[in-house]
Amino acid sequence: MPKITCGVEEVVEKAGYDILLCHSRGSVEKEKAQLATLVGSRVDGLIIASVQGERSPELFAKLKAAETPFVLVDRFFPKANFPSVRVDDRMVGQLATECLIELGHSRIAHIAGSAVSPASLRRRGYADALKSHGLAANPHWIVSGDFGIDSGRVALQRILETAPLPTAVFAANDPMAIGAVYACREAGLRVPQDISVVGAGNIEGPHHPNPFLTTVDWPREELGRTAATLLLEMIGNRDGRDPAVKVFEPRLLIRQSTASPRS
Repeated sequence: MPKITCGVEEVVEKAGYDILLCHSRGSVEKEKAQLATLVGSRVDGLIIASVQGERSPELFAKLKAAETPFVLVDRFFPKANFPSVRVDDRMVGQLATECLIELGHSRIAHIAGSAVSPASLRRRGYADALKSHGLAANPHWIVSGDFGIDSGRVALQRILETAPLPTAVFAANDPMAIGAVYACREAGLRVPQDISVVGAGNIEGPHHPNPFLTTVDWPREELGRTAATLLLEMIGNRDGRDPAVKVFEPRLLIRQSTASPRS
């Protein structure tokens, strides 16, 4: 989120607005309380990377009914029509899984995220890629985490208790992929010689001295700039038009954590 925030700041400060940051730390209830406080303080608008489950849009339906300008960033509610700016998360899952399939992997595990839209869409992209190549998704190789490093480690430890072992794993974000790498090393498995690992998010960034993790990247600062621009338009022109939705395409970055499976 830091890069998204930088993009938001760049736009709103030029427009003469101040920015107030709140962090729910993954708590649904804390997010609700923070939003209530912000709305009660009569902020001009909200840009929200929500932790509410993708099937729980009620909080934002209330904001919309109250005509509070807001834009969701990096989130999507499939049964609601809210302004949003996000990456094509289904494509994220497809790119990551296709990368492994093209290397020759057929036993591919998935560490999924929590119940927000990026996790479910990336899992759907993973399943789509397997299906398009006639590969079955082993349910024992799909374990959910909470997007944190420790949950990625624990998830892969569970996967490594199955037989046969997968030869590759796609984690729904980079921190869980890093946790998976740690679990592999603790189990005496080499990455990528024994097992390949792909993440999503490119947290190592382009300036890391030795980027290791194969990942899927997208322009997070541009997401922030676009969300801020959209919000400013909503603040200045509340004419009841349909909410704008902007979806960015991701790209695959192949690095050192992936290789063809051992014969």
